[in-house]
Amino acid sequence: MVSWDDSSVWLVSTLVFFGLMPLWKKRRAYFISAGILFFSPAFNLYQGAGYYSIWPWIVSFPGYLLYFSETWLLFLNYVLPTNLIVGFIFWAIAVWRKI
Repeated sequence: MVSWDDSSVWLVSTLVFFGLMPLWKKRRAYFISAGILFFSPAFNLYQGAGYYSIWPWIVSFPGYLLYFSETWLLFLNYVLPTNLIVGFIFWAIAVWRKI
């Protein structure tokens, strides 16, 4: 983690995920989607400043939509494969826990 901002964002994301766990357990698709949204890391690059942060996908998603013409390559090469891996992990958890 780069700063306390990153740590606090991940903490809030984790708390929201576990706080809404009864909702995610209703269907397997909800659980897998929530896992991807709340636990997939996405890079936020700040052009010109040489600074980056790694935040959960749910927080980074609006930035990727707003600047899609600039970030589509980053999304395709880094975010999408990571989301697929996290989705597979949460699918395995869902099958194991019989959600």
